[in-house]
Amino acid sequence: MTFKDIAIKNFKFNVKRYISYIGCSLFSITVLFIYSTLLYNKEIERAVKHTPIEGMINMIFGALVVFSFVFISYSYISFTKSRGKEFGLFLTLGMTKKDINRIIRVENSLIVIISLIVGLLIATVFSRVFFMIIVRILNIGIEGYALSYKSYILTSGVFLVSLLIILILTKFYIGKLEITDIIKVSRKGDIYKGYRPLLGILGLILLILSFLLMYFTFTGKISKRTGGMVSLYIIMCLVGLYLTISQFGNILIYFTKKNKEIYFRNIIGLTDISYRFRQYKNILYTITVLSATVVFFIGLCYGVYMGIPDMIKAEQPYDMMYIETNTRNNIPSAELDKILKSGDTKLTEKKHMEFLQMKIATRQKGQYRWWTRFIPIISDQILKEILEVDIDVSRGKAILWKTSDEVMSLSENEKSIKVSDEASGKAYDFQLQGEGSGAFINKSADSTHFIIIDNQDYQRVLKDISKSKVGEFHLFNFKDWKKTESIHDKLLEKILKVNNISTDKDKYQLRYAWKLRLNFVSKVVEYNAMLKENGFYLFIMIFIGLLFFISSGVVLYFKIYNDIEIGKKRYRKLLKVGITDIEMKKIISKELKVMFFIPLIMGSFIGIGYIAIMMMDISIYSELILNSIIVVAIYFLFQMVFYFITKKKYIAEVIE
Repeated sequence: MTFKDIAIKNFKFNVKRYISYIGCSLFSITVLFIYSTLLYNKEIERAVKHTPIEGMINMIFGALVVFSFVFISYSYISFTKSRGKEFGLFLTLGMTKKDINRIIRVENSLIVIISLIVGLLIATVFSRVFFMIIVRILNIGIEGYALSYKSYILTSGVFLVSLLIILILTKFYIGKLEITDIIKVSRKGDIYKGYRPLLGILGLILLILSFLLMYFTFTGKISKRTGGMVSLYIIMCLVGLYLTISQFGNILIYFTKKNKEIYFRNIIGLTDISYRFRQYKNILYTITVLSATVVFFIGLCYGVYMGIPDMIKAEQPYDMMYIETNTRNNIPSAELDKILKSGDTKLTEKKHMEFLQMKIATRQKGQYRWWTRFIPIISDQILKEILEVDIDVSRGKAILWKTSDEVMSLSENEKSIKVSDEASGKAYDFQLQGEGSGAFINKSADSTHFIIIDNQDYQRVLKDISKSKVGEFHLFNFKDWKKTESIHDKLLEKILKVNNISTDKDKYQLRYAWKLRLNFVSKVVEYNAMLKENGFYLFIMIFIGLLFFISSGVVLYFKIYNDIEIGKKRYRKLLKVGITDIEMKKIISKELKVMFFIPLIMGSFIGIGYIAIMMMDISIYSELILNSIIVVAIYFLFQMVFYFITKKKYIAEVIE
């Protein structure tokens, strides 16, 4: 009998185990191929170019590659470890480790052929559905659907490279084990690793402390918000989470021992939970992190998507706005009126507000820092008369204003503001009276900050400087803003023409063309763009969330499946001390409930906690939290279904 015959016979005998592993490979191939169709479609590439979606697509594909490698490697390693006795038997019969590796290579050759052929066929069918969903979300007019050979090459390459790395690691794993180690590999988890409840309590303290520090940092009470500080708090949270999960069962025992009646009534369940958490700590930790990631990203995307109408209302008080300066957007009044009256809805309000455009510097530690961004200077009286915004500024002082709370402040530790006219060389100093936030005009890339000064100071500066430094905000409202897209298109065309700008970017891509400085924003375009972008983000996050959910389910499945023999032995031992089938089923149910729902509960708290802290400044904060809770509820429903299916199968295998 050749090695090929042994491998094939072994494959037939262990077909159920192989099906699980092949299923994981098929899943990874399908996901990679389906998503790769986005990378090699020219129409989608054109539609998302120069937008945040372009970077999102590339970043997510990189994440999927890493996910596929981890997913396949874990399933294969679990599959290999479950065959410990089989390898031990081969070695006992005289095979060498080299022979076992040859068998593994033959087996995996069969798996690769089956997985690639079946996986690419399945992916080819489902990729069209995925593609059409993306096209619908992005609102791209694509008539036909075409597959690229690059998708097949890329998917096959990633899968084969992942498998090659896994086989190399498996070779080292087999090479380091002796016969007795391989035979007993499934029993190593029985070793008791210590009763350290105080270590778990320390983990809880680290968890709570990381959230408190994150909160105080985002509210500016202890330190300046930086990427390094946030990363440190996340690491602290992850370390605390691991310590908590590794000692979770011991923490329960530690506290229940304080009430002897409760402890002795639940002693079997408590010790069983403690045992499971010791044995499953790495898996439960991974599932908790995956759950937190899913809740955070899907909750955030879903909350923002559902809150788009409220965000538009808060950030875009006028249906249309453009900024005119001495050199930009100089549209004659007659032509402007003609465009505004050319749409399907009636113009109801038209306002023009003057501002000064000068060089701005803020003072920090005795030195001035000059800003290159566009920061208009506005009179408090003009603001009150034109926009009916009641803000009073004292003589010689200034207020720094942000269009929304989430916009980064420019006034931290600053005491004064200097404005300068380069043409005349004159400069003016103003003491900082304070700062505020709120959208009294439309939020855009070129209108996030303002300097508001007293009207007498404003008139004094206006008298001294060149008229070329005077600009104007043009603000318009219509009867039905959702019907203003045609007006926007005509006004955009006119703005491009008067500024002598020629571009192949569409109106959505031009929102990110900051270097062109169009200074033009429309509520309907912002609304449609936000729906498109956030709809895409939400779909992708749900897609990734399903991957994480399936992967966490597979991780639990492999671990539970590998421990069925251990469960049967435990059941036989408990039978000898008088435990009935009904009692055993209750013990198993409690055990599985803890494994399935504690990681989800902890992950949900972490995910929603980070949303609550990081998004405090967003205008739709309460709606965001509520929608995040809805995501958690849906996640729990899916997990309950998976729990009942697993419980039924596990009880049937162990008891019946």
